[in-house]
Amino acid sequence: MIKALKTLFSSGELMDNVSNGLDKAILTPQERLENFNRLLALYEPFKIAQRYLAMIFCIPYAVAWMIIILCAVITFAAGFIWPNTAPMWENIGKMVELLKGDIGTIVLTIVIFYFGGGALEGVVGKFKSMGK
Repeated sequence: MIKALKTLFSSGELMDNVSNGLDKAILTPQERLENFNRLLALYEPFKIAQRYLAMIFCIPYAVAWMIIILCAVITFAAGFIWPNTAPMWENIGKMVELLKGDIGTIVLTIVIFYFGGGALEGVVGKFKSMGK
C-alpha cells in the first residue's frame, strides 16, 4: 500500500507532467501558425461541400429566375396581340412567390454558408489589425 502511494505521489514524474502540460497550454506564434495550417487542411472537405451546394442550388435557381423573366417579357408582348393575359400573369406571380419563398430561403442560406466563411474571416482579420 505504501509503495502504491509512493508511486502515485512521486515528485519526479509529477514535475514532468506539469511542465509538459504548461508547455502545451502556452502556444508560441510558430505553434499557432502550425495549428492554423492543420486547421486549413481539415477544412478542405467543407470547402468542396460548399462549392457543390452552391452549384447544385444556385445555378438552377438563377436559371429559374431567368425563365420567369423571359415568360414575363413574352406575356407582356402577347398582351398586345391577345387581350386576356391575366391567367398568364397569375401563373408568373405564383412562380415568383415560390422562388421568393422557401426556395429563396434555402438558396440564401447556402450562399451565406458559401461566402460567409471567407467574409467572416476577413472581418475578424480587419478587427484584429485595428486592435494593433
